[in-house]
Amino acid sequence: MADARRTQPSSSRNFEKKFAGTVSPTLLNRGGTHGTSDTSKKPPGCGSAQRIAGMRGAVEQNTEGLMGLMYAAIDKLARSMKPPKGPHTPHFVETMRPADITPEVHALAWRAAEKQYAHRGSTTVYLDELELDTARFIITAMVRRYFEDKNPPGVTHGPGGLSWPALLELQNNEVLHIRSRPYMLDSHLRIYGFLRKALTSTVLQPYVETSETVRAILARDQGNVFGLWDMATTGDSEMLGWSMYLSGSYFNHDCSPNVRKERVKQALCFRTTRDVEAGEELCINYIDVTDPVATRRKELSRNWYFECACKRCHEELGIEPVVDTPPPNGHLAGEAEVLS
Repeated sequence: MADARRTQPSSSRNFEKKFAGTVSPTLLNRGGTHGTSDTSKKPPGCGSAQRIAGMRGAVEQNTEGLMGLMYAAIDKLARSMKPPKGPHTPHFVETMRPADITPEVHALAWRAAEKQYAHRGSTTVYLDELELDTARFIITAMVRRYFEDKNPPGVTHGPGGLSWPALLELQNNEVLHIRSRPYMLDSHLRIYGFLRKALTSTVLQPYVETSETVRAILARDQGNVFGLWDMATTGDSEMLGWSMYLSGSYFNHDCSPNVRKERVKQALCFRTTRDVEAGEELCINYIDVTDPVATRRKELSRNWYFECACKRCHEELGIEPVVDTPPPNGHLAGEAEVLS
């Protein structure tokens, strides 16, 4: 994100990822190829290879169809993976300290990965289920970028579309994330290597010939995604997965939020919880705001990389609040934005 916003929405990753996406999660991790042409009406003299090529071309003209093809490519390569016989994390990653992780060191590791995985005959890397879901998440963003690059400005494909420049405006947490969890560097490099091999000879191959696109997506994954929970009204809710809603990611956090978020089918709906003065910032909560102040601040620092300075935290810590300039007259009441 270009400005000095404190942070963006995120979700803890201690759960099984069942689907992933950039905008509409329930549509983004469905395998298969949707929108294929009717093969029962083949033209005279059309051979099997030609029919398959024609079907593939038709599928690649729509977002869901291309996603299905790319997910199938991931699944095919995943079936050839073999679990490592021993530890597969490079020694330099295992011994790396947070202070060792600088932007320069991080960039050097990615350049080395680009060279390592540039050869077609490179060994297929092993990804666990969580990493495979992350690979699908990246594919989703790549597909949407592909159609954005392919079509004139203003043309979108699929629910919500993807503005690549808007995604790049989100907070880049790449180095901060790896510095707090050095082991994730090895995971990210292997995901890139897997995608580079899986997407060979596909329309997405140009996006993995360098690590730029993969890095850009991963850098904004941590700290900018929303956890998706079931709709249970009783008992503990279960996290189903996570999704990135670009517009929703611009809401800052406050421990006394004036906006609540709720899932409505495939959309997130944001509603004000009280009258809001004109000029007052709209904020959501990234964490459980019923926790004690020390717990809240620790979680925000660990997972969103900032020290909360909201009015409630200051009051509970006994810190003199900063007096803001009163907002202009007028207020907004009950406004809602739906992201779908």
